[in-house]
Amino acid sequence: MRWSFPTPPSRLPCGTSEAHLSALADDALPGAARERLAGHVLRCPHCRTTLRELRETRALVRRATQNRAEPTSDLSQRLMAIARTGPEPAAAASTATRPTATPVATAPRVGVLLALLAVVAVAGIGWTNGPAPAPAMADPLIRARIAVSTAIGEQQLGSAATASALAASGAPALSTVGANPQPHPVRPGQELEPVEIAELIRQAAGLQTAHHGQWRVDIRTVEGAVNAVVTVDAVPGQGTQLVVQSLKGTTIHTTFVAAPDPQLIPAAEVAGLHARDGQRVAGQRAVVIETDPTASTQRRWWVEERTGLLLRTELVVDGELVEASGFTELTMLDEAFLSHPQTRAGTRTAAVLSTSRARSLHSHGWFCPDRVAGLSLIGARSDGATAPSRLNLTYSNAAQQITVLQQPGTLPQSLPGYQRDQETGILVRPGMPSVVTWQSGSTVFVVAGTAPSAVLLDIVADLPHDRPAAPTVLDRIGAGWLRVGGYVFG
Repeated sequence: MRWSFPTPPSRLPCGTSEAHLSALADDALPGAARERLAGHVLRCPHCRTTLRELRETRALVRRATQNRAEPTSDLSQRLMAIARTGPEPAAAASTATRPTATPVATAPRVGVLLALLAVVAVAGIGWTNGPAPAPAMADPLIRARIAVSTAIGEQQLGSAATASALAASGAPALSTVGANPQPHPVRPGQELEPVEIAELIRQAAGLQTAHHGQWRVDIRTVEGAVNAVVTVDAVPGQGTQLVVQSLKGTTIHTTFVAAPDPQLIPAAEVAGLHARDGQRVAGQRAVVIETDPTASTQRRWWVEERTGLLLRTELVVDGELVEASGFTELTMLDEAFLSHPQTRAGTRTAAVLSTSRARSLHSHGWFCPDRVAGLSLIGARSDGATAPSRLNLTYSNAAQQITVLQQPGTLPQSLPGYQRDQETGILVRPGMPSVVTWQSGSTVFVVAGTAPSAVLLDIVADLPHDRPAAPTVLDRIGAGWLRVGGYVFG
């Protein structure tokens, strides 16, 4: 069972939310939820410790608020007598006849004041150290577009040219309506061994040869399209210069991708891949590598048979050709040099996390499973390696790839350009890429990809859908004291 949580760090290592434990301590959970959580607490040392600390905190606050000294009955009678008796005129009073003033006891008033100060101090310390209210989220489309394009450029047999076109997919000139992409013919050929396939993929990731060409991008679904021509200039040891243009020749943007470090190229995954030689693309001899043709989602790559250079890629979803991108013109160069590489201004580089580091974030409240809807975790990025406030995860099964973004915050009831799915209540934005978003607890989830939004909704079912958290004042004070206890006792 998934538990909602007020902020990412409030989820315990076992996955239980501190907010639910707080509700259990206040006896505020409904019967069925209370019984399930109580049964879990009996087996979980983390939850038992946290529940004990929450109850001790509440007991401390109750003692502080109840420790108010009440006036004694004798003091009350004296105060009433003073109120009924008016002040005596100064002239008529004599030292001999003036009654001796009875000093009013100040100890009870001091006790009340100290008790109030103690309550204020306890509440103030807890409130100051407690989690602040989550900020309101803006439209996540731009973040999703950048995350999807980055993941596509970094995947096995990924295309930096296609990634650059997707990064600029918001430009109206790249979203056109025209003929559907056409498949490239596959010729008969000799089957390659897995070791040969792995070597071609390794060469493709390493940028083995200099080349210049025109890469045509055609990605189209019933919900959106991207059509572009990317001029590619690549030099080993330097990198790749990419200029994205519309089909009418309008330059959209220019970017530069540095050459990969050969020491950091991961091992090729060839499980489920098949390849055959005897193909041709853009005048080059090629090998076609493909996933299972009987699956609902199938991908093909054509790579140059000598260097492994990616020449073309196609994606088929439910029998429909969604993407057909590749070189229409290509010249292999013996030598070349990029004199003035240009990159898009203002691009921020996120921290790249290892998959093991991403999995460890689960104990800090982030949702980082190894698999989602049959897709494996292959990459992770964040805005900080030690204490991230945003997290991007990439899941893939070679043929299909999606990106999951997480960020603490609150999601508005509606966003311009989004539609609410009637069955799930999730906000959906069709387009390229497609985006679906919702709030779980105090975290906003975004799933994005080049597949139709209906495909993304099937994947969303494996992600958290907790009720949006609404922490009370006592919740924040209690969470603050838990954090203080963590500072003091480690």
